[in-house]
Amino acid sequence: MNKIGQRLIIQIVYEDEALAAAYYHWSGYTGSALDIVSKCLSAYKTSNNLSPEEKAIKMLGATGAGLVGETSISEYCKYKFFNPNFVNVKPATDRNLGLIGISQEDIDENIRWGEEFVTISLDKETVDFGVCYELYEEDMEECEDDELESLETISFDSIEDIAFDDFDDFAGEVGSAGSYFKLKDGTIMGKVE
Repeated sequence: MNKIGQRLIIQIVYEDEALAAAYYHWSGYTGSALDIVSKCLSAYKTSNNLSPEEKAIKMLGATGAGLVGETSISEYCKYKFFNPNFVNVKPATDRNLGLIGISQEDIDENIRWGEEFVTISLDKETVDFGVCYELYEEDMEECEDDELESLETISFDSIEDIAFDDFDDFAGEVGSAGSYFKLKDGTIMGKVE
């Protein structure tokens, strides 16, 4: 599915509570979202001694995103008991690089503008990758026959609950597949391109 101006939201949660959500303008495409999530997970690997809030901000900051919002960053950090310099928190400079919301108001505002969504759960260590879509019968009628005849089957059952340790494999398989691919259960998925 080709769209213009896709807006991606990466939300990081802990025990089902949103800790932060980053808005990325022009990044709501499968390929760019895979890259951004991979950067988040790389930063996660080096954040063992951080609180969940610090991890969330470090992960999103590793993508180039910066903090936005009405709440003073230093006041927020004092309230949440962490040092913003420790996780290299910086103010947002460009919506294309990412705008991190950390207050509930800013998280909600980012989500309101999103078109494609990824949720990263810190406590479950899983990714729900919503930047693909399921093809239904009516969608397949619009596809070229050769696009559907040679679909690659990836080794995953779902685009949800992908373990952190498995995400690189998922990204590689989805990234190298064509515009459409099959999950192990036979469900046909399309990339947002």
